[in-house]
Amino acid sequence: VTDSDGVNAVSLLYQIIEPGSYVERADPAYESNWITLAMNDDGTHGDDMAGDSIYTAVIPDSIQQHRRLVRYRISATDGLDGSLTVPYADDPQPNFAYFCYDGVPAWQAAVEPGVTPSLNFSTNTMRRTPSIHLISKNNSVETATWTERYMGDVYKWNGTLVYDGKVYDHIRYRARGGVHRYAMCKNMWKFDFNRGHDFQMRDDYGRKYGTKWTKLNLGACIQQGNYNHRGEQGLFESVGSRLFNLAGVESFNTAFLQLRIIDEADEADPASQYEGDFWGLYLATEQLNGRFLDEHGLPDGNLYKMEGGSGELNNIGSLGPTDKSDLNYILDNYTGASDAWWRANWKLDDFYSYQAIVQGIHHYDINNGKNFFYYRNPETGLWEVIPWDLDLSWADNMYNTWWGGNNALATRILEATSSNNLIDISGPERPEFRMEFRNRTREIRDLLFNADQAGQLIDEQVNLLRDPAVSPSFLDADRAMWDYNPKMNDSDYSSNLSKAGTGEFYQWTESGVTKDFNGCVQLMKNYVVARGAHLDDLATDSAIPNTPLLSFTGDTNYPLNGLSFSCSGFSGSGTFAAME
Repeated sequence: VTDSDGVNAVSLLYQIIEPGSYVERADPAYESNWITLAMNDDGTHGDDMAGDSIYTAVIPDSIQQHRRLVRYRISATDGLDGSLTVPYADDPQPNFAYFCYDGVPAWQAAVEPGVTPSLNFSTNTMRRTPSIHLISKNNSVETATWTERYMGDVYKWNGTLVYDGKVYDHIRYRARGGVHRYAMCKNMWKFDFNRGHDFQMRDDYGRKYGTKWTKLNLGACIQQGNYNHRGEQGLFESVGSRLFNLAGVESFNTAFLQLRIIDEADEADPASQYEGDFWGLYLATEQLNGRFLDEHGLPDGNLYKMEGGSGELNNIGSLGPTDKSDLNYILDNYTGASDAWWRANWKLDDFYSYQAIVQGIHHYDINNGKNFFYYRNPETGLWEVIPWDLDLSWADNMYNTWWGGNNALATRILEATSSNNLIDISGPERPEFRMEFRNRTREIRDLLFNADQAGQLIDEQVNLLRDPAVSPSFLDADRAMWDYNPKMNDSDYSSNLSKAGTGEFYQWTESGVTKDFNGCVQLMKNYVVARGAHLDDLATDSAIPNTPLLSFTGDTNYPLNGLSFSCSGFSGSGTFAAME
């Protein structure tokens, strides 16, 4: 601390936030409960020297207690009694803070208490998945999660998030989701961060994303009970989004987290496994806004969240427009548009890839024009589709009709129709577009959506969640928290008990699939095979010659200087032109 008029005094002010006694910025206690320590430039602490303008104070060891949040400020006065406090007055986070934590503890719980044996989850198991802590008032947590059932977009509740050793104080939160926002009891969360205090997220391998987030979405990793696919633990969405990205369609990044909420004095309740800090497995998903465009190397353009045939601007590009006239032009003109119009306005190769993955994972929850974004690249002038909300996929019994919604594009670009709830492009319309889509679908089948490559992708995501050599796993801990949680059968906690319910894990009805998490993995791999056949049907083109057969005709033992092959004759509906 330096000043041309001389430094008169430097003080540290700190505030202790006990577990279960959270203090919000608007509370009277926030301004009054500060402890002051003098900071000295005497060189008695650390590596600093007396008179070097480095001021130090030591908070007593006794203050550093497990699960405590400690806020602090620094104030200084000069020789003319001028004063300054940091953080500065215009900072939306008016204090610094640190969090005392001894690490995620071991846990003990049963899948169904009183019926199944109690399981011991070691610290290694409980720490396998990175944790994020929400510190808030108990009433705020329960009101936001269960009792008020607020359906708006305002972040009505306040708290503190702790992730990766950093405190994000005075953030705001709410539940997220559409019509089923409060249905599953274990609900989804959405957090809003302060200006200048963006959230630094890491991927599943601990690497920092290149762009910080202004919003954090947490998916609940709990499937709607009446669809009989609870227990997929977020894999449907995480694998689905990875497939889009690998196919060249920009999609949201994801990362698995465990959510822990400190709103009570005790970390765990010995009388009930369902109370305490541990809330289970969640999936962090990237917000689709301007930061998303930056992270994925896309120019700053207009990005619309589509809903019911209209769109809401989630990002206004540097060139605008701000009145949605660009989107309205597309929506007003794409019915009956010519091939030339589509090529001038839409990034068709991106759409072909998007539609192939939509068909592959059965992402049919795009009816009513929702769960996708439209983005206009300001450099090319071309529009693209960006996927969203992929949890109700990977099964034929979830939104089992392809018609409507974003497949309105398929009905126009491919002149697609519906046959047995599958997309059908067997007609003669739009021959060039259909040929291009078939070509791209075959590429995706050859290189990505097949038992080998998609199977490896599924295994990769599974290995993020569990160590196959360790039992019980973190997935078992999540199941013990929620499968027979009495709140799941209580209308005070669920707005739709058919979507919640107890004992719903691993109830799929697919033949030959075991009713456990291994069965979930097999179910997804089986689905790749089944939907791969659908993609093959879409990609069928009678104009393509039959694949020729190669035969070895060289010397025995295959010497390098004696390799030769012969090719079978041409076979196809056309005439032979050339061979490479």
